[in-house]
Amino acid sequence: MASTAWSFLMLLLVLALIPGVLWLLKRVQTFRPPGAPRELEVTAQVALGARERVVLVRMADRTLVLGVTPQQVTLLAEQASPVFQRERGTP
Repeated sequence: MASTAWSFLMLLLVLALIPGVLWLLKRVQTFRPPGAPRELEVTAQVALGARERVVLVRMADRTLVLGVTPQQVTLLAEQASPVFQRERGTP
C-alpha cells in the first residue's frame, strides 16, 4: 500500500512540474539581450479579405513580401536589404 501511495505522489509531482518546465523552456528560447535585433519580424501587414493578407517580414539581411491565406503562404517578392531601413534614410 505504501508503494502505491509513493507512486501516486511521484506521478502528481511530475504532472505538477510539466507546466513550470514548459514555461521555463519558452523563456529560455525567446531570451535575447536588450537591444539585440530580432532574427525574424513582421513589420507590416494588410488585410485583403476575411482571412487573406499581405505580410512584410524582415529577416536579418532581406525583406520578404508574403501572401498569406488559411491554406498556404506564397512568396510575392524578396528584397536583399530591408525596405524599412532605406525609407528611414539609413544604409
